[in-house]
Amino acid sequence: MVRNGRGHWLHARSSHIEPLKRFLLPREAGCVTVTEALPGSPEKTGRRNGRFTVFARDDSVEATVFHTGGGFVFPVLPEDGTPDPRALSRKLRGLQSRLFCVMGLDRDVRGLQGLLSITPVDTVNYYLMTRTCATPIDPEPLPEGMTMRKASMRDAETLYPIQREYEIEEVVLRPESFDPASCMRHLKMSLRKQLVYAVEYDGRMVGKAQTNARGFSWDQIGGVYTERPLRGRGVAGAVMYRLLRDIERDGRHSSLFVKRHNEPALRMYRRLGYSVTDEFTIAYYRGI
Repeated sequence: MVRNGRGHWLHARSSHIEPLKRFLLPREAGCVTVTEALPGSPEKTGRRNGRFTVFARDDSVEATVFHTGGGFVFPVLPEDGTPDPRALSRKLRGLQSRLFCVMGLDRDVRGLQGLLSITPVDTVNYYLMTRTCATPIDPEPLPEGMTMRKASMRDAETLYPIQREYEIEEVVLRPESFDPASCMRHLKMSLRKQLVYAVEYDGRMVGKAQTNARGFSWDQIGGVYTERPLRGRGVAGAVMYRLLRDIERDGRHSSLFVKRHNEPALRMYRRLGYSVTDEFTIAYYRGI
């Protein structure tokens, strides 16, 4: 790698990959979506085709911003602030016209937002919760009459109704903007590339939980949802327990994001051995 004692923001080259891994892997719990995209990720899904911009100094990487052509931006910055913010602002100037969202640890998102000349149309705040595979966990039984299994592509049509309800309630900012084709496309991608467990009852799918990203040592969990009339009966806890057993069989850890006001979810995740380790934010610059 070219030596540059002052440090510079650069578009990552092949020589930056190993230093980039050394920077990201200790932080992986909060940025699995980013580490999943690294070349050589053992669980690489190919879901994120993007580019890394890195702050490189000598033989090290001290910060990075991962960004895609679709306007998805994920900064991972040092705790003491953004290095050479003026230079980063110039590097990212071309992204602003197509920016969709900035997501990451709250301090990183706020640090990057300060460099942009545009403001978000909406912001959603979460807690980052983490669980290591060594954390004890008690079994969560499935309610009587329900069955659970690992889902496959054959289940896309039967899973679609509950995926639709999940996206309308938890993902899209405005229900009228829900896109059925996009929903089915994302569902099929998850069924191909991720771990998805589903609960069936009375001939229909009523609950689910899955990984959203799979990195080197950490999996990011998302899409946890139970049909409204069946909430409070232990469906989510049971399907999460089954998913965690699958994830942790190979010594992998897991993280997830939960909206800060969602007390029932916070209680369930704490019962499953998760703890709040940071704050996470998604700032949207275009509506969904």
